[in-house]
Amino acid sequence: MTTNFSSKYSANAEGMKASEIRELLKLTSKPGMISLAGGLPDPAMFPVDVIRELAVDVINNHSASALQYGSTEGVPALREIIAKKFHDNKVGPEQIFMSTGSQEGLDILGKVFIDPGDKIVVSAPTYLGAITAFKAYRAKFVTIEADDYGMNIEILEERLRAIYAKGDVVKFVYTIPNFHNPNGSTMSLKRRKKIVKLAEEYDLLIVEDDPYAQLRYTGEQLPRLHDLIPERTIYMSTFSKIMAPAMRLGWNVVPEEIYSKMIICKQSIDLCSSPLNQYLALKYLEGGHLEPHIERIRKVYGNKRKVMLESIEEYFPMGSHWTKPEGGMFLWATLDHRINTRKMFPRALENNVAYVIGGAFYPNGGGENTMRLNFSFSAPEIVREGIKRLGNVIEQELELMATPMPEWAELNFP
Repeated sequence: MTTNFSSKYSANAEGMKASEIRELLKLTSKPGMISLAGGLPDPAMFPVDVIRELAVDVINNHSASALQYGSTEGVPALREIIAKKFHDNKVGPEQIFMSTGSQEGLDILGKVFIDPGDKIVVSAPTYLGAITAFKAYRAKFVTIEADDYGMNIEILEERLRAIYAKGDVVKFVYTIPNFHNPNGSTMSLKRRKKIVKLAEEYDLLIVEDDPYAQLRYTGEQLPRLHDLIPERTIYMSTFSKIMAPAMRLGWNVVPEEIYSKMIICKQSIDLCSSPLNQYLALKYLEGGHLEPHIERIRKVYGNKRKVMLESIEEYFPMGSHWTKPEGGMFLWATLDHRINTRKMFPRALENNVAYVIGGAFYPNGGGENTMRLNFSFSAPEIVREGIKRLGNVIEQELELMATPMPEWAELNFP
């Protein structure tokens, strides 16, 4: 007998869709394919030897705690060293809780703050993982155009004024100020100060997603939004880029008033994040392994970024625009307005190169002529060859558009 359980799904489950990026990546695994698509660190950068040594140490000396259930908030010593190393003791460990990757932190945000139809502000484009997490709770996205300097705060101010004039509210503003995923931009200091003023004026909560904070290759360090207005900011970061993604370990700095609510919510999800992984991260930080590792990553990724920018300059056709990220793992390319990168994608695969279509990062539609390109994963020579192939694909697309239709194609056949 055929079974059909669709009628039993919740309203939230009905709205869930597979990640477009992960579905596209399934198409990029054939031999000879150069993928500039995934948001992946270079596996050659993983501190394998260090993690191996730390794992032995943890099992030999901390197995009773590392292999046991832990507190929902996280291992106290790890939260203490995070407060010291990443926040200069400007926050206390009692404001920090560990999550199973930043993605769990986003899901907790949705559970705690979003009712169906609630308005939240995001940039356009924005991180696909955030779109997926917030859509699951049926949020209504207010999208604010992003450019080379981050979210356009002037447009944000106009939208907020219009929303609040109608007696409506915004639950929170979600932003990635440093080396934005997907567009690689860094929010200017002027815009950071302005968004802080808007948060005070409109009683806003800011969610600052900062996974790439340590990966700066050029330019000057700017203050976090959390540094500027900690009482109105939830700060999120992760060990995925500075240790290894498989750690599935993020940290969240949360205002005191909402801390307990988020902890209760996390308890219902997974009780606690892996104590074993937390002890590995603790020993990693205590042993002084972070600083030399970050220095190595910056050198390698910074060179790959340089190669990608130089290659785009050489191979992309006139009329293309791209960001010049100061850090992170991505840049954003905007092509001739006639090109649809979703429709062009099969042609790219035929030429053994892949990217992520920009439209995937727009919750309300848009970005048809854009794409995200990753420079961190592949070797420099592969990055260059991938951009060369992609440039050829774009040229082919433009040539097809410039070719006039034959007269017979314009006839109306019965």
